[in-house]
Amino acid sequence: ETKRRRKDEKRLRKEEKRQRREERHRRKLERRESKQKAKPVDTVTPPSDLDEDQDAAHELSDARETESEQKKLEFELRARALESLRAKKATNR
Repeated sequence: ETKRRRKDEKRLRKEEKRQRREERHRRKLERRESKQKAKPVDTVTPPSDLDEDQDAAHELSDARETESEQKKLEFELRARALESLRAKKATNR
């Protein structure tokens, strides 16, 4: 009875290990595919100068937006950290 139970437990551990391995593999593939989609394809015809100027303007405005968003997030994070620190000091008193 105990021998059979140990055997079943071993089989279950192996199955769980296999499932975790497959899950890691699947996530890795998804990450790789998303990175491939993000990269520009070399087979596309090069854009004209006008398109390049428009793209550069778009990228500049996008960079400004992400920069302001980043600053906003950093400010929010600092505020939360200060609030947390104050709460911690209040509980220690």
